[in-house]
Amino acid sequence: MAESGKLERAFLAVSEPSSTGAKGGGKHIAFSFNPKEITFARSAEWKAKASKKPTMPEFVGTKPATVTLEMFFDASEGGDVSAAIGDLMSCVEPHQKTKKDKPSPPFVSLGWGSTTYIDQAIVKSVSVKYTRFKSDGSPIRAVAAVSLEELRPPTGKQNPTSGGLDAEIERLIGPGDTLQLIAYQELGSPELWRAIADINGIDDPFRIREGTVLIIPSLASIDRVR
Repeated sequence: MAESGKLERAFLAVSEPSSTGAKGGGKHIAFSFNPKEITFARSAEWKAKASKKPTMPEFVGTKPATVTLEMFFDASEGGDVSAAIGDLMSCVEPHQKTKKDKPSPPFVSLGWGSTTYIDQAIVKSVSVKYTRFKSDGSPIRAVAAVSLEELRPPTGKQNPTSGGLDAEIERLIGPGDTLQLIAYQELGSPELWRAIADINGIDDPFRIREGTVLIIPSLASIDRVR
């Protein structure tokens, strides 16, 4: 089918987080100029046992995909880019409806016309460079380097040794991780963060240190405790 020739703008759709997926109805942050490049990456985690003899590494799981790109903003024809940059920066803060009880980041998706590059993701980082200004100092042009990470429900991770689904796994806390986010990624629901806190003896869920290894309980073991 021939292309229509209509210029489609890339956009970042922002939604309220939910254990059942994005609720929609949020803001659309539109690109002033479409991106030149979009980098998509996915990696797997392998675990090798300590041994004097060469051993085959065991598959632990596939890590969430990441997308990195630059977003271009321009208001040369009027106004400035402050509002758009503010909307983008707010994506690395807890969603306003989750700040008090269970802070969770807003969900985002990256689209361009009818193409969705990543869905059900969070913004991991934003770095903005202002490149043009009005005489009063107001920014009218900016380039933002943005990193996204997908949120994926569990796909039945197995213990490499036993091959069973009723098994605990380990998770290394990375930059920006929260117990709610880890619970969503590993167990499919941010509401299961307390089960992770209990098994790891965590009293304050807001003070988890980067680099700490958490034990993630199986869904079967959580159901038995309930």
